[in-house]
Amino acid sequence: MRHSFISTKSCFVRLSVLSLLIATATVQAESLLIRNVSIISDGISGDNPQVSAAQDVLINNGKIQAIGTRLGQADKQIDATGKYLIPGLIDSHVHLDGVPGYKGHDAKDELMLQQARTQMPRSYAYFGFTTVLDLTGDANFIANWNSAAAGPKAYFCAPVVIPNGYPAVFFGKEGQFKLTGSQYMLYDPAQPDVYPASFNKEEHSPEAVVALAKQQGARCIKVFYETGFGAQRNLPVPSVTLMKAVVAE
Repeated sequence: MRHSFISTKSCFVRLSVLSLLIATATVQAESLLIRNVSIISDGISGDNPQVSAAQDVLINNGKIQAIGTRLGQADKQIDATGKYLIPGLIDSHVHLDGVPGYKGHDAKDELMLQQARTQMPRSYAYFGFTTVLDLTGDANFIANWNSAAAGPKAYFCAPVVIPNGYPAVFFGKEGQFKLTGSQYMLYDPAQPDVYPASFNKEEHSPEAVVALAKQQGARCIKVFYETGFGAQRNLPVPSVTLMKAVVAE
């Protein structure tokens, strides 16, 4: 499966300082002092992690201000003796809108699904993830995810598709134009007769689609080049000309 994403605004930052997620309560306006913590730094590649002697870490307004010994006082303190601090992990390919392992649509499962959706951000945080990138995201969904009390900060890519291609084909001839993600669908000159009357091709040019994605806060564009598999084969794919226009924009 050949998918690509194109960064429109940098969201990947070299971990030159440590990232920290304290799920209990991190208040931006307060200072936090973590005392006697061993810091594991991964350099650039993460291949040769180094463990420091116990140090203090001072955080002000959500940012690390100082790392050292005997750093004084703060609004809140954590005694981290015997514990360690690591850089926050980034998962740059997630799909947050589903519940892993579940593909049903049974009403009796709704309570379980609600509980799972509540737990998912906490589980990411528990395993050390402080940033995630949803490659087929939606602005409203991501905003709701980021409102959770504990969890990684989520960003999203705008999924740019063409009609009858992957993955739009799975939603049917008419259904593919009714999805929330169809706002990012490109007008494909190779398929001039497949669009509903309400489809305005000027609103689905590479320029318009990328502008909309940027306006809605997308950090990248994801395009799909997939000819199919299983029962769905020989699917249309975007032309080189169309993709060059997206890249240029």
